[in-house]
Amino acid sequence: MTDLTIDIREGKMNIRVAAWIEHEDMILCSTFPDSFTSLPGGRVKFGETTTQALIREIQEELTATAQNVRLIAIIENFFTYQAVNYHEYLYVYKVNIIYQSEYYGDDGQVCHWLPKQHITTLYPTSLNKVDPATFTHLVHKGM
Repeated sequence: MTDLTIDIREGKMNIRVAAWIEHEDMILCSTFPDSFTSLPGGRVKFGETTTQALIREIQEELTATAQNVRLIAIIENFFTYQAVNYHEYLYVYKVNIIYQSEYYGDDGQVCHWLPKQHITTLYPTSLNKVDPATFTHLVHKGM
């Protein structure tokens, strides 16, 4: 199945999912090859619901089974990356998985636990406004 990244005249449109996974006072993060750090997740594929995509991404990236999956935020993300303008819809789900100190997936991302007080270092920066206890709709403009 094809990722839901659509090329249009003005740039690209993405539909992505991300997992908010907590353990004690930490949140699980992924550092990508381009050095951005965000929540584990990825693009939705054609014909997939965002929930299905999130479950698949957790299996691929963490070799873990997602449990108690609950939508907690939608972030409309507008940014420029490598001279291309993006319009992205990011669905953030609160997820439980069995705790491990390290996770090894199949896509080369480095997953690690980040103390919650450092959540401001995540991309998009609006992730620090997400409250997993309530549903949030955010708009993020810029890197």
